[in-house]
Amino acid sequence: MSSTAPPYAATALALSVKHWKDLGIDDGDEETAPTNDLNTLVERLTAILVVRCVAIVAEKDEFNDLSTATICRSTLMRQASWPEPITADVVEQIRTFVHAILSRYNDNPYHNREHAYHVTTSAHKLLELMLLEKQQTFGLRNDPLMQFALIFAALIHDVEHQGLPNRQLCNEAAKLAVTYNDQSVAENRSLAIGFHELLKQDYKELRAVLFGNSDETDPSQSDYQRFRRQVISLVLTTDIANPERTALFKSKWVEAFESPLVDDDVSVLEDDDEKKDLKEGENEEDASESRDVVTSDKVGERRRSNASTGSFRSRGSSRGGTRLGVRMSIDLSGEALHIYKQVGNSKNSEEPDELKISVLLELFLTAADVSHNLQGWEQMVKWSNCLYLELQRALLMGRGTDPKPNWFQNQIGFLEFYLLPLANKLNETGVFGGFVGKQFATTVLANRDRWVKKGQKVTDQIIEEGKKMLNDNATICNPCRMDDEADRDLDLENGEMEASNDPGEGGSPTDWVKVFMFVVIVLLLGVILQLSQIRRHPKTPPKGYPGVWKINCRKLGKAIAPVDLCKDGYLRIDSGGHATFHNRVSDDCDESEMNICFRNAPILTQQHLIKIGLSTLPSEEENVAVA
Repeated sequence: MSSTAPPYAATALALSVKHWKDLGIDDGDEETAPTNDLNTLVERLTAILVVRCVAIVAEKDEFNDLSTATICRSTLMRQASWPEPITADVVEQIRTFVHAILSRYNDNPYHNREHAYHVTTSAHKLLELMLLEKQQTFGLRNDPLMQFALIFAALIHDVEHQGLPNRQLCNEAAKLAVTYNDQSVAENRSLAIGFHELLKQDYKELRAVLFGNSDETDPSQSDYQRFRRQVISLVLTTDIANPERTALFKSKWVEAFESPLVDDDVSVLEDDDEKKDLKEGENEEDASESRDVVTSDKVGERRRSNASTGSFRSRGSSRGGTRLGVRMSIDLSGEALHIYKQVGNSKNSEEPDELKISVLLELFLTAADVSHNLQGWEQMVKWSNCLYLELQRALLMGRGTDPKPNWFQNQIGFLEFYLLPLANKLNETGVFGGFVGKQFATTVLANRDRWVKKGQKVTDQIIEEGKKMLNDNATICNPCRMDDEADRDLDLENGEMEASNDPGEGGSPTDWVKVFMFVVIVLLLGVILQLSQIRRHPKTPPKGYPGVWKINCRKLGKAIAPVDLCKDGYLRIDSGGHATFHNRVSDDCDESEMNICFRNAPILTQQHLIKIGLSTLPSEEENVAVA
């Protein structure tokens, strides 16, 4: 076991038990609090990847399940070592790789290393939730290499992102766009960086851990090729603006999880069981009226039932399962290529179905990429603001469009038409169980409702922040949070004062006028007070009795104002009545050496006298100050 195993186990455990809705927010736990510090992020993600490597090399049944939490708890409780293949060199290579990737994330307001960390930890948490729920996972539960592929893809998915949309790079005919043929430009770049780094000689031992059991007789089916194929598919799926990728994912989803009798969100059930409900002798009109129109909730129940039993057929599939499509293709020679193998689909079976595994992983990473919207209000506001500022920065560079118009309304559309169906799909897979699976959609709906009420205020605030970026020529959104006052206002719950845009209420122009008037009044009072001090203590030198006075604060008596400001020293009054002060009490300043002691001392004004603790020059009668 590597000597670093215990701290990495503890760190990974702390990250794995973090609640889904608490990811990305500061709840006082230093081990998991959000940060942009490179070294901290490297240590945390290294911990996760080390444990995922342990899952790959672990003996069968060594752990109750392959979740990070179970592996870490078991290791810490038994005070055991990591399995023998996880050497100190392997752990260090994992850390070096993570550092190399995170350090190549650009300082964009949104697509930065903190985003990479948040997406990776969110993907990891989805994996944890699935593994701990004990539901059917179609073989993914027992496939640690594909589990590692998910975390790896999340880590690299936006590395070297330019902070510009793909369409902008294509419109500019940018070098990257030309290199990758205008297809998922940023995503292809990230994939190239990730695999170029992994294939370096520096990671030889790590690759042996990951792919050491490759089938060399069939390179196309080696663990490395399977891993690479899945990671490429995962990262490309995050390009949700690419219609071809979106259509491909939908096709895979339909093939893997949808019943041929279900079309989109509203369908008419026509199977044999429901036809039996029709009374004999009904005419066609009566029959049509008695059919059940199924809402998305009922469709979800039906799909989850199909998913758990494996009892569904592909749309349009011919007998024998030989049609070309998502699962199968052919090359020029006519040889059939099985893209996704399926060992079995019996009820409650964990026999691997590669298509379902691929769809599950793509769904997990797509959800993790926008997980701030699936977790809570604070995360959603923080990261949507960061995205706005990134688009605003692109506009200022002349490389994008203005995000300001319709920002408020566009967020509602994104929540309703992209995030809600995505959340429902997470539930419909059945891998999270009934309760956990429903929480994703519940959170999206709660965020949407709160955005409808308060999103306009959030939008106004981030637009103002964008204007500051214009004035300050800023480029980085860090930490992309609203100010404390805005946070407090957004956290007001039912029964407390709501934010309002109406004049005269909280945050209104009337309040700003009041604050401005108060500041003006305070400044005027300060000026008046200063003028009065000047009149009381003119800068013309006061005149007093000639001589040299040793000022002793303890004896000065009524000449001190106030006592705590008095300084011991020597006060000289020349024949003209002008005063100078010298505070080097160690000097022997008597009248014979007067010129030496006070040669460079300035003539005192009344204000100077006050500073050394004298309200007036001492007179002959006030010689209590004389030593």
